[in-house]
Amino acid sequence: MSPGRVVRIPVGYLFFAAAGVVALFALGWTLGHRQAVVSHRTVLAAEAEETLGASHDPLLSEPTSRPSNVRQQTVQAQTPTTRTTQPQSSQTAEQAPRTRPGQPGDPRTPGLNYYIVVRESPETAERAASFLRNNGLAAVTIPDNNPRFHNVVVLKGFAREDLGSEERRRLHQEILRLGKIWKRDHGGASEFSDLWLKRHDP
Repeated sequence: MSPGRVVRIPVGYLFFAAAGVVALFALGWTLGHRQAVVSHRTVLAAEAEETLGASHDPLLSEPTSRPSNVRQQTVQAQTPTTRTTQPQSSQTAEQAPRTRPGQPGDPRTPGLNYYIVVRESPETAERAASFLRNNGLAAVTIPDNNPRFHNVVVLKGFAREDLGSEERRRLHQEILRLGKIWKRDHGGASEFSDLWLKRHDP
């Protein structure tokens, strides 16, 4: 072409050319996106296969398994256990099992005098009796005439002629000593200072 000459292109050709460029761009983007998705899925599948192989391959030096302590717990759970009615603390020959007073099996001897240490709710009374047992004094809970309360009784009986004995005085002092510990360290409401002797007459 020489200067000054003009080439005329129909407007319709321009529209067709623009449409072709857009179509090529859309096709290229679609193919690229599809290829990226396929590659991503391939990578995920390879990672999953590698993870499963590491978990189940029996030839691995450190196969995945349950910890030994879990196996021990499982064995213990499957082994039947036998419940015992004995209290956790060991009993001396003088200590008797916990019984309900006024019924067969009451460990007290009729006609003897016993220390009633404290009068509390059934739960608190049982805690106090257990505390005394754990510290060497045989004790049980005895229901009071009022069903809302139980009495804590030390199972060392004294005949009338023994009420002035040294043994009875030592027991009295031991109960008071433990009462201070009971209130100070175990949240007791009293120090057992209101204890009294009562003759057991069924």
